[in-house]
Amino acid sequence: MTRRVALTVCLLVLCGWALTLVAQVGQTTPSPASARFEPVASLQTLDEQQRLQVETLAALLRVPPARRSRADLVRHAEILAELANVSLCHPLGPDRAQTAAYLRDASVALARAAKNRATADEVELTRLFQRVTQAFLAQRPEQVATDGI
Repeated sequence: MTRRVALTVCLLVLCGWALTLVAQVGQTTPSPASARFEPVASLQTLDEQQRLQVETLAALLRVPPARRSRADLVRHAEILAELANVSLCHPLGPDRAQTAAYLRDASVALARAAKNRATADEVELTRLFQRVTQAFLAQRPEQVATDGI
């Protein structure tokens, strides 16, 4: 009988300890350093990735609408918007910050239009992509002459 009582007490203590551990796992808070958002990639890397997304969007828009994946168009426009958003976290001059914000907003507008199959026609998508391209090139005026976008 005492063995049963001892075993029961041990099991209750073990269960209580396990519940304490589970409760502590859910209560961990990030350190102040990790709670603050800071971009990991350099501005040059973000620019290179923005260029890849703009080129991908241009290639997608050259595909006939019946064969084009709207999901791909949305995904690449959203990635471009996020890259522009992250670049805003870098120390930028006021002009560069304004064009990065414009690129983000233009990319979001393109993604939204591509999601809305009912109202987004080819003319609208092309117009929105032109806004994206203008914003992208405005961030780097020294490269406009050599860009083939």
